Amino acid sequence: MSAAAIIRDGLNVINNYWMSIPIPEARVLITFLVFRNVLFAIRRYFFGDERELAEKDKGFIVDCDSLEMVEKEIEKAKRRDKAVVIDYGAVWCPPCRRIKPIFAKMSKEFRDSCAFLAVDVDKARDASMAAKIQCMPTFHFYTKDGEKLDDEVQGLDVGKLRRILTKDLGCEASAFEEDEKIEEDRKKLARPGPGTIKDRTEKKKD
Repeated sequence: MSAAAIIRDGLNVINNYWMSIPIPEARVLITFLVFRNVLFAIRRYFFGDERELAEKDKGFIVDCDSLEMVEKEIEKAKRRDKAVVIDYGAVWCPPCRRIKPIFAKMSKEFRDSCAFLAVDVDKARDASMAAKIQCMPTFHFYTKDGEKLDDEVQGLDVGKLRRILTKDLGCEASAFEEDEKIEEDRKKLARPGPGTIKDRTEKKKD
């Protein structure tokens, strides 16, 4: 038997089994599940697992699973003359997932002047209840003296989050981050653009 005949017989068996399913809705559900799993497999192959990526780019964020741990981290930051920002969120919250990489980047940028904490409201219910969290994500702030600010940030207001860090808490970007930005800007300025002398010279050589 040829390979083509084997494939044809195999497809006929699959088709006969598929059509033997008595409920049309079941076929639709199975099709949807298969299609979804194929898409997930493709995404994991090209982009990796979202949870693994999140762990790799976590920055300098400390996960707190209780009110006691939050209080300890605030006291630790006070001894180190650091301000504190706390992200109250949940893994199932889309806005929380969207702001996490931004929050992680900020934790690197302000690591010398501010401690960054994250509280999962489902795991640390005592901490979220004590903070009276009504929506997510919500960000609370503490000064270097350990005093809580009355102001807070709710949702994806990154501009207000950065403004409180720099203006109200007086946090400054680390020298390393500043040097990195300067070097990046220098490379951009050094890169010849269209119409420059170097660009025209290279075109003549070609």
